Amino acid sequence: MVLHLTPRLQNCFAVEGFLFLVRCSKHIQLEKSMKAAISRLCRKLTIKTFSRKTKLMLERFKGVDFLTVIQPEEIGYDPHVVYRSSPSGNKYLIQLLKDISVTNADSIIDIGSGKGSAMRSMLKFPFAEIAGIELSEQIAAIAINNFKKLRANRCHVFSCDATAFQNYGHYNMFYFYNPFPADIMSEVICKIDESARGSDKEILIIYNNPVYHDSIISFGAFSKVKEYPDEWGNQIFLYSNKSLEHSRLNR
Repeated sequence: MVLHLTPRLQNCFAVEGFLFLVRCSKHIQLEKSMKAAISRLCRKLTIKTFSRKTKLMLERFKGVDFLTVIQPEEIGYDPHVVYRSSPSGNKYLIQLLKDISVTNADSIIDIGSGKGSAMRSMLKFPFAEIAGIELSEQIAAIAINNFKKLRANRCHVFSCDATAFQNYGHYNMFYFYNPFPADIMSEVICKIDESARGSDKEILIIYNNPVYHDSIISFGAFSKVKEYPDEWGNQIFLYSNKSLEHSRLNR
């Protein structure tokens, strides 16, 4: 049997056929694009993984441990109160510190310092003192051993609760790598502000992965003056207790 189509139906079938080919073409192009993107991502991850493994091997050879990650559950802490210990010392932090123009009149403290990865990056700059606060005695002991191996006399690690630390007034720069929840962040920021009252010194806060940005600015004493990129796309915010016009950052 021969099926006879009217000209109108023939046109409809032709249009539908053309649209079907277009859709197929788009799907093929999309699939190729996705494959290319996945391939690029895999190459980057492979390079990163290889680089990390190489660095871990070098650390073991030197007898230090800055890079391995420790989850709070592994050391008996509540993950809702204490966040994991992971490294943040890298080229992004180094670039930020270059922009600040560190001098030997500056002292910095890393609050939630973990094994001291960020502190090791800070050693590249002429800080008078580089300190860290770490809640876990176990992790603090690793950091202390790391700096002992490096013979880094400028580095000091305090094993204590950041909300109970009494010597914030000794420092003019503070570093956070998202170490704890908003309520604890607010309490520590309050203590930092109290320690600087009556002094004209500028306080700089470096907040890597600024999840609780509002906890800093809502306090009223500090404002965000600059933003920087970080390794994972979370950004690093820089805060000051002075306006940008009167800040050292405006030199």
